[in-house]
Amino acid sequence: MSALTISLSNELAEYGGKFFAQMVNNAQFMDDVIFMRNVKTPVALPKLNINGEPRPYRADDDFAGNTMQISDRELIVYQSKWDFNHIDPEVLRNTYLAKVEAKALDPQKIPFSQFVTGEIVRNYMAAINDKTFWLGVRNAAGTGAASIFTGFGTRLAEAITADEIEPIVTGAITDSNAVSKIDTFHEELPAYMKDRETIIYCSWNVFEKYRRNYRAAHGFTFDPNPTGEYRLDGKRSTLVPRSWMGTSQRLVCVAAEQKNMYMGLDSDGVKLYPTIKHNLIMVRAMLPIGAQWADLSAVFCNDQA
Repeated sequence: MSALTISLSNELAEYGGKFFAQMVNNAQFMDDVIFMRNVKTPVALPKLNINGEPRPYRADDDFAGNTMQISDRELIVYQSKWDFNHIDPEVLRNTYLAKVEAKALDPQKIPFSQFVTGEIVRNYMAAINDKTFWLGVRNAAGTGAASIFTGFGTRLAEAITADEIEPIVTGAITDSNAVSKIDTFHEELPAYMKDRETIIYCSWNVFEKYRRNYRAAHGFTFDPNPTGEYRLDGKRSTLVPRSWMGTSQRLVCVAAEQKNMYMGLDSDGVKLYPTIKHNLIMVRAMLPIGAQWADLSAVFCNDQA
């Protein structure tokens, strides 16, 4: 058993979990969510529904139809894991040293154990981004990232099936109609949404269709404005492509100032457990994480999956 193996195992046990938690906070999709740390039990995301409307004054009581209802949506985090078998420090050292020699890493600032942890975390969060965040379906007996928690796209589809949301009809989005389809989507939003700054999330697939159609229709490209945003013409809305939507044809509109997607993490449950076998290291990485919409009545989407 080499000194390198023992040193790496000890450092992973001592510092790995802390660095893991720190890097989770920097995942790209964190820009789009309200992130709640230290979620150990289900957290209610209350929404107050007010029914009825005001009327001209009269002395009589008029309570009929005027109600306040509080509905709770729960954010639950679920433990996940990734077991790495037979990490060979000798092989990793060559990769690490190659980066050091190329001056891509400063060994004084990024020690070997942190480099290894970073590689684990980057791949872990990429799997969450690509397979869980949007189309995940919670299944405790599952064997892949898509089973860790139910994603936002899945919850949206469930809400449509349950008639909690009525999607805006756009039909299929293609290279030849993307501009008109997204314009139609925006035109069907309620006036109070058009009054405010809004974000329309889409996949890169839809965004590229829009850009190609825009260029063909107008003779110039659909470029970001000076602040780097893709603003729709004549609208207070920004088209935001996201990798976490995969190849989805869904358009999702939310108010820019009120993030509606919540994610939870139990920071104390973020762990790295290394075990030495001969000169090899086995690592179990653990990440308790979950997701939930706060207010589905404030989410608008089209009829495409």
